[in-house]
Amino acid sequence: MKRLLFLVLSGGFAVSALLWFFAKTSLDDGAVEQRFSANAISEEEAEERFYRGWAELHPELRAGDFHSTLQTRTQFEGVANPEFKEMSESNLDPDSAVVGLIVDGTPYALVIESMERIDRHIVNFTHHDQAVSVVYCDLADEVRVCTRDSAEPIPLKVGGLDIDSRLVLELDGQLYSQSSTALPLDDMPFEKTTWAEWKRKHPTSRVYLSDGGRPWEG
Repeated sequence: MKRLLFLVLSGGFAVSALLWFFAKTSLDDGAVEQRFSANAISEEEAEERFYRGWAELHPELRAGDFHSTLQTRTQFEGVANPEFKEMSESNLDPDSAVVGLIVDGTPYALVIESMERIDRHIVNFTHHDQAVSVVYCDLADEVRVCTRDSAEPIPLKVGGLDIDSRLVLELDGQLYSQSSTALPLDDMPFEKTTWAEWKRKHPTSRVYLSDGGRPWEG
């Protein structure tokens, strides 16, 4: 997408350069080349100029205090309090990638393939009086796990996608980059591993597996 936008934008620069060239036929080739080089811009700067203009036309895409310019503004609720299966019910492929975490001594595993769809990038659940949100961005292959004291799930949502194709989160109407340190939640340790390795270390783990997961047929 960025490449296409750059080509569109750079096409305008190319036309301008040609007009300038024919208007300056009295200059020798060396002078023309020197002038053109002095006015050339990089691909990165061309993209930046385009996105600045795009954000001006679409105010909802402009960068905010806690996120960069968006390429898409959207809103998807997080999956709230999903069912966690017992290990004996999961029947997962041992090589399935999971996000493993321990909440107040209880191990949980969330199958990453189950979180790849945009409406499943965020899973919000509670364990007693602790609320936990697990976030997965498939484009950047990044995980973040957040928590706070609450008997209700955190209302964390998908808020959009920024120009670097990274997930933007929404909490209480405010947008945050997935990695933003301003997100008013506490970060929780987690482990990104395989199901075989996680269940070896945590044989009593509970498992989140939506219909996006792969059953083990071996």
